[in-house]
Amino acid sequence: MTKILGIDIGAKFVVAFSLSSLPVGMSYPDFYKRNAKVSISKIRMDNSKEGSSVNLRDAIALLEELKPDAIVMEPTGVWYSRLWAEIAEHLNIEVKWIGHGDLAHNRGAYGFKDKDDRTDAFCLAVSYFDPIFNARNSWLFWRTGAISQVNDRLLEIKSLESTTKILTQQIRQRLKYEFPEIADRAITNGRTKDGFTAWIGWLAGIHNYKRIENEYAKSIATELSIELSQYTRDHAAAIAGNEIREVRLKSDLCDRLLDQSFDRYRETLELFGFGSVMQATILTNVYPFEKFLLSGAPHVERYEDDRGKHKKNMSLSGFQISLGMGKRLIESGSSSALIYSGSSFARKMLYCWITTNVLPEKMSESWLVSELDKRALSNAKPALTVAQLRTRWKETKGTNKDRHMAGVRSAMTLGYRVTRLLYDELLKTVTS
Repeated sequence: MTKILGIDIGAKFVVAFSLSSLPVGMSYPDFYKRNAKVSISKIRMDNSKEGSSVNLRDAIALLEELKPDAIVMEPTGVWYSRLWAEIAEHLNIEVKWIGHGDLAHNRGAYGFKDKDDRTDAFCLAVSYFDPIFNARNSWLFWRTGAISQVNDRLLEIKSLESTTKILTQQIRQRLKYEFPEIADRAITNGRTKDGFTAWIGWLAGIHNYKRIENEYAKSIATELSIELSQYTRDHAAAIAGNEIREVRLKSDLCDRLLDQSFDRYRETLELFGFGSVMQATILTNVYPFEKFLLSGAPHVERYEDDRGKHKKNMSLSGFQISLGMGKRLIESGSSSALIYSGSSFARKMLYCWITTNVLPEKMSESWLVSELDKRALSNAKPALTVAQLRTRWKETKGTNKDRHMAGVRSAMTLGYRVTRLLYDELLKTVTS
């Protein structure tokens, strides 16, 4: 008999639900209520015990005893779920991964109104047996090997950037009182050979900077006998330390991207002008490219309804969704709208890259711009060129909300086109 564990992972607790087949003869919520008491295990993410829960070591022993055929999980928190993936690998248990959006969809389809850890564990287990879900082949690809290391470096860099952003906001507030002349100064200008911002290093007392020293001597704060506090200096030291760590991580990331398994990908990504962080963002979402294909070729679906004949490239759609540039139709009555779907992180990164590397006027002609324009003008109904989208974006910056959103849509339009072009180029290089 097949035995499956749906495992919902949290920071402190893990909830597991054991299931042997697809529930029949009653609704899923009713089946859950009747079987929850005997099918649920609550596991602490440490070696202590609390109430009816078992600890982590007991859980490993429990897995050895149950010998499930597979466990089903979300990639929650990366590090939390990775521990359980390692445990499963150690015990030779298959791991199936499901995305957050797919689990939310399944939970609603199974009739659950509320979201909690126990019902999530049950829905994870049900998904393993769900014929409709399996027909869509929506299981996630788990990153291992070189791509896992690239993903780790990327997460570490983004985590450091987030921490530095918070520290910077706090130190600027303090400097409004202690050294107002530099409170709003850019944090990335004038970095030293070690990689930290020079004036931040001066505040921390780890760098001599004559210009800032002279500015401080003339500051209104100095005139009022306001001193730089130890709190500010410690914050500056923390920012400088983060900047140095970030430089090292980015250097290591560049080395990881040179792995031979990425050679064909890197050739295409460099053609687009993507930097190392953007390359890592794309790779961690689309590698291996073959996962979007069907028997090594694009998966194209053709169907007919009351609106006529349709053809959809499912491989392209899946690729764009993985980069946050998939389009989903929302239709109700006489109104309809297309919204972007997929990885929100990849979409944000791509948006930032478009606004700094494509839309500014200083970014003139390039292979990318030429290809995008060629495609835009070859349509039966020609679309806006990059230059026209640049103009619209520039004219709407800093204006009211509606006009600003028109500028955002210009960037998103380019992002959508870039991902379509990227798909075609990778299809040529990776599958050749």
